Order: sequence, then structure tokens, then C-alpha cells
Amino acid sequence: MKWPRPLSLRWRLVVAFVLVSAPPVLIASYLAAQAIAGVFQQNVERWLNETSLFLVSQVNDAVTEADRSASTIATALSRDADLSSSDSIKPYAELLAAAGYDYVRIEDENGTARYASGATATIGSMPHRAFKSVLNMKVSGATKLAIAAVRPFDAAGARHYVLVSNILDERFFTVSQGIKSLDVRVTRLEDGKLIGSDGDPAKALPISTDALQSLMAGAESVVALGSPDDEVATAYAAIRDDQSHLVGVVLCRVSSEATGLEGLSKWQLFVALALIAGAISTVVGFFLAERISRPVRALTRGLRAVAGGDYQARVPEEGGQELERLAAGFNAMTEQLGRLQAMESDMRRRQQFAVLGEAAAMIAHEIRNPLGIIKTSSQVVRMRSALKPSEDRLIGFVLDEVGRIDRLVQDILDYARPRETRKCQLDLMADVVARVIAMAAPEMQKHNVECDVAEPGESMLISGDPDQLHQVLLNLILNALDAMPEKGRLTIRAERAGDVINLIVSDTGAGIEPQVLDRIFDPFFSTKAKGAGLGLARSRGIIEEHGGTISCRSEPGHGAEFTIRLPALSVTEKECVQSS
Repeated sequence: MKWPRPLSLRWRLVVAFVLVSAPPVLIASYLAAQAIAGVFQQNVERWLNETSLFLVSQVNDAVTEADRSASTIATALSRDADLSSSDSIKPYAELLAAAGYDYVRIEDENGTARYASGATATIGSMPHRAFKSVLNMKVSGATKLAIAAVRPFDAAGARHYVLVSNILDERFFTVSQGIKSLDVRVTRLEDGKLIGSDGDPAKALPISTDALQSLMAGAESVVALGSPDDEVATAYAAIRDDQSHLVGVVLCRVSSEATGLEGLSKWQLFVALALIAGAISTVVGFFLAERISRPVRALTRGLRAVAGGDYQARVPEEGGQELERLAAGFNAMTEQLGRLQAMESDMRRRQQFAVLGEAAAMIAHEIRNPLGIIKTSSQVVRMRSALKPSEDRLIGFVLDEVGRIDRLVQDILDYARPRETRKCQLDLMADVVARVIAMAAPEMQKHNVECDVAEPGESMLISGDPDQLHQVLLNLILNALDAMPEKGRLTIRAERAGDVINLIVSDTGAGIEPQVLDRIFDPFFSTKAKGAGLGLARSRGIIEEHGGTISCRSEPGHGAEFTIRLPALSVTEKECVQSS
């Protein structure tokens, strides 16, 4: 049976963080939901209560305004109108209708209607006195609350009365129609129950007995739950008649169509907070897991790279104090391993070259003895025999080749058994460069090579063997001349970089191929037809014996540049030399 692959460290950390944070998140979400719901409920109740009182104040203002309108019409009718004709009354009634009143009635003291408009009729007879109040009226056969005002006036020697009224229902409150989250209802009191504007007693709106009794006892408003199962509070504001009797109630509550926080219950708020907090916890957990696992993954990649032989691999030092120390230790370890590998490679190479040099020296020694016999015998034959010109030329070829082989053998012996280095204080430019340039001047003229030596402006004092350094620089110049057989430019300059003096030799020759550049300092490697391949190898050995390094950079077609780095003579060494 194949078991499923375990989760990575990052996802295990995410899951662990979520599991650990889930209980506190749920508890905190529940407490926050309770606190927020409580505070929000208080604010909603206060808002609903103030809104209901404001709407009732609008009703009272409307009653006062109706009384003013009735008074104005009564005054105008008593002065200008001919009540014997309804046409003379109609303009005033139409003016009231344009002002928004639903019903206008004018009757005499006997109750005979002189004019009536609208489908509304009063319950009972019209009060024959100055009157303004909220009362029940019939509207198309249904009983509804209405704002009404009556004003008496005298016309044609008789007493008359004008009634203006307006239906009091939800459409009366235009301000509430623009607030979708607010549900406003106008109810009237009938048999101790609140009846809605539709007038159906079977659909009496729920209100607690205590709340209704408080309103009937004189309270301006009450905020209570509509029913025991209803968690939404409702504000009830009393509508009273001119005798301060409760005739209706303005009911304000949060609409079921509310889409904001006002429409959320405590449990809905809890679920919303839990989901938000859970999402935040997951994101934070993922971030922390990524922050912790990223350095671990980097260390894993680094270990794999080192295991594959890449000792240049480094990991970023991040992820906290402990992981930073671990990464720093890993980098130090890989750096040390890289140095050890380089030292091991260099030691192995040196051992190989040493064995090769000893073998070459032994072979060269064995070759030198018969080579001397050949050279002596050829010279004797040349001196004691009367040779023809062709035969003498052949003997010359033999002696030339014997000389070349002898020089090659001497180079091998010099590389395998270098002579002892004798150091002294010297000026690199004055004691080495100047002497080599003077010696190589004829060869440079022969090859049409211009030589530029940049004066450093200060003494380049070092401790070294002038003869060996002379040999190194001469070898570099001769190689440069071979790279510029017809013409070119040779540049030599020295510069100080802290405790190191750099001697830079560059030419404008053909340059060195990249695949050859890495091997030019290997012994017995040469691109020349007659070269032994020991010049640069011997030069590197001399520079390393002086505590320095030699390197080369080149691009094909753009010449080559050799840089020799030697330790500058320290102040203490200068003082010792001067005192001695």
C-alpha cells in the first residue's frame, strides 16, 4: 500500500497555526460579535426612537399647518365667495388640493354640505367649532387615521364651517421613503390593538402589553421587541388627538431589505467575524510559515549544491536570529570547504607537477650526457675534416639543434630544481622594468612594437630577487612580441592598491582563446611550435615564491593583459633596511 506523500514543512506550519489559533479566534469572534451587536443594537434603538419622535413631530406640524390652511380659506370665503354657487368655492378647494390635502368640505350650521371633494368622510358629524387634531376617517369604506382642521366663518349672514384633512399613512412620511433600511408604519388604535394602514383587524401589529400601556399612560415613545421571538427592536411613538388621547402609533424598525450591518443578527455577525478572522489567521499563518520555511528550503538547496560539489553555494542569512546563525554557519562551512578543496586541488596539482618535474629532470640529465658527446664529436669532425660546403652546412644544422635541445634541457632543469631566491629591497620600476625594457629594446624595434611605460609618480618598493623578477618580466615581454610579429603596442604600468603593488603588462596582439586561457600557466603547455611550455609556469612559481600572484585576462582579437601582484615593502621593513 502506497502511503500519501506527507505535507511540506510550510503547509504543516500553516495547518498547525490555524489549528492553534482557531479556538481563540472563535472565542474572540463570539465576544466581539456580542459587543458589536450590543453597541450597534443600542445605536439602532436610539436611532429608531429619535426617528419615530421626529415623524410624530411632523404629524403635529402637519396638524398646525392644516389649521392655518383652514383658517386662510375660511377668511377668504367669508370675504369673497358666493356660497350659493359651488363654482365660486371650487377655486379655493382646488388650491387646497394642490397644497396636498386629500379632502375639503364646507357645510353650513345645519350640516348641509355646500362643497365636498375627495372620497373621505368624517366619522360622525363635523365638529362645529375651531378644531385641529388627528382622528379616524373613512377612506373608500376603510377607517384610517387622518389629520383634520375645522374653521368656522360667516358668509351670507349665516355660520359656515370649512374642513381640510389629509390621510395619515406611510406615504405621508416622504423622508422615510429615501431610507431603504427603515421600515415605517402608521397604525391606529382599535380595541387595544394596533391596526395597520390596510385596516384589517386580523393583521394587528404585534406590540407588548407593557409597551402599549406605557404609551396609553402618556409616554412619548417606547422601544421594545415586537415579539418574544423577534430579536429586532421596534420604536413606537404616540400619535395623540387634541384631548391627548392615544389614537395611533408611528412604528419604526429596521427593514427586512437592509443589506448593511443593520441587517445582521448576532449570530450572522459572529459567522462573518469568524470567517474574516479565520481568513486573516490563515494568511498570517501562511506568511509566518513561508518566513520560517524559506530559509530552511534555502539551506536544503545549499546542502544539495554542496553535496553535488558546488562549494560556491551560499544561502541568504535571514529568518530570525537562530536561522540567521545557522545560515551564517553554513556559509562559513562552505567557504572553508571551498578553500580546502582549492588547497587540495592545488596540492594535488603541485604533487603531479613535482613528480613530472623530477621525471623530466632525470630524463634531461640522461639526455645531456649523450648530447654533449654528439656536440663535441660534431665540432671535432668540423675542425679536423675538410668538408664540402653541403656537408659543413649539415654539421651546422646538427650543432644548432643540439644547442636548442641543450637550452630546452636547461629550462627543464631550472623548473625542476629552481635556484635559491635571494631577496633584497628594490624599486620594481627602476630596478626591474627599466632594465628589462633596455634589454628588449632591439627586439621591440625589430617587431615595430611601441612601448609605453607609465611612471607611477612614487617609488614601488618591494622585497624580491631582481634576477628572477627580471626573468619573469622578460618572459612576458617576449611572449607579447610573439603575439605582435609585425607591429603593435606594449604597455607597462604599476599601481599601488593598499599593501599590494600591481604590475600590469598588456599588448595589442591577437589575444588568447578562452579554452587556452585556463591552461597557460600549466607546465609543458605551449601554443608555440618550438616552445617547451615552461616560461609562464616558471614565472608563476617565481611570483608565488615572492608571496604574490599572477593572472591573465584576454579576449581573442583584443590582446592580453597580465597582472602581477606583489606585496609592497611595509614601513617596518623599510626602517629595518634603512637602519641596517
